[in-house]
Amino acid sequence: MIDIEQIVIHLKRKEVAMVPFDTCYGFICDGLDIDACTKLYQLKQRPRSKPSALIVKDITEIKKYADLSAKQESFLKKLLPGKVTVILRLKEGSKLPKNFIRTKYDTASFRVVDSEIIQEILHKFKKPLLATSANLSGHPVILSRVDYVMHPFNQSRASRVMTLLEEVFARPTHSTVIDLTTDQPEIIRPGAVSASEIMQLV
Repeated sequence: MIDIEQIVIHLKRKEVAMVPFDTCYGFICDGLDIDACTKLYQLKQRPRSKPSALIVKDITEIKKYADLSAKQESFLKKLLPGKVTVILRLKEGSKLPKNFIRTKYDTASFRVVDSEIIQEILHKFKKPLLATSANLSGHPVILSRVDYVMHPFNQSRASRVMTLLEEVFARPTHSTVIDLTTDQPEIIRPGAVSASEIMQLV
């Protein structure tokens, strides 16, 4: 079985890994490296017009990249870690990879995943991770080893993906995407956390 140390070494080589999130299996790579991000997008066949989320350890890490008001920070402390993705306005001069993470509006999506595996990878890798669900763009997400074996990946691209398959997810789910660039939180994509649960925290 592949261990965390092997995953981290693989990521440092600018390669893609597949690991369990708190919602489904996801692809991860070095979120600050253009070559690694390119490989992930080629594997997933994801258009570069669709930025992905940046996985970080905690809110303190988010504040390295995004401008947070006191109100936003208080809200995030109630919400994270959890099955949500938050869209925030970036600090001026942010160096996050454009299109892969940074949008043309100088915003980006962030996740603090409720997963010991992800937290251990982040602790050992010491860099944020670009993250997206593990599937070909437009295909179902991967929930188990069976799904992985049956998935129609382009094998020439998938052969270098290091995979950590430990969990089986009961059903497909996505993180709830919340836009925090407006005065009030706006749900962009419904997901694992309901709108009523989120609005109770505002």
